[in-house]
Amino acid sequence: VETTAAVFNDKEVGEEQGGGTETPEDPKAIFQESFKDGQGQFTIDTKVKPAGSTNEHIWHHNQHTTGNTMRASAFINGKNEPSEDWLVSPEIDLANVKAPKLVFSHAINHDKTNARTQVMTLQVKEVSKEWAKVEIPTYPDGQSWNHVVATVDLAAYAGKKVQFAFVYKSTTDAAPVW
Repeated sequence: VETTAAVFNDKEVGEEQGGGTETPEDPKAIFQESFKDGQGQFTIDTKVKPAGSTNEHIWHHNQHTTGNTMRASAFINGKNEPSEDWLVSPEIDLANVKAPKLVFSHAINHDKTNARTQVMTLQVKEVSKEWAKVEIPTYPDGQSWNHVVATVDLAAYAGKKVQFAFVYKSTTDAAPVW
């Protein structure tokens, strides 16, 4: 099985949903990004910049004791601020892939309202088409830096050129860290 992978914890991960076992780089992966030295080939599209933010984007490279990651949070100056920021992959050609999957590791903290499935989402699109929300099957507990692995089935995009985006939205009620 060919896989498409994005990595948030400086390493490629390859277990099915909820696995957590880290594996070395997958030579069969079509695309991999470690975020070791920054945002890599990803771009950031800020739709709503929060009030009081001095940063250009909510998504930013983060050097952390658990590894280098991309991180998003709109908790600014002691309060939750409304925002919307997209971390967008480059085009990925799935022309010769029969069962594509996106595998990534993610952690969420400070989710006091249990809003993670609404404010931290995944969008996928065929190049030159509209974005479509795709379910993330595995979310972290929202109260720690414990990473979990999510495996997203992209079979609907087999044979196509695609992009995916990690979408962070926050409100005055919820601005967890992803």
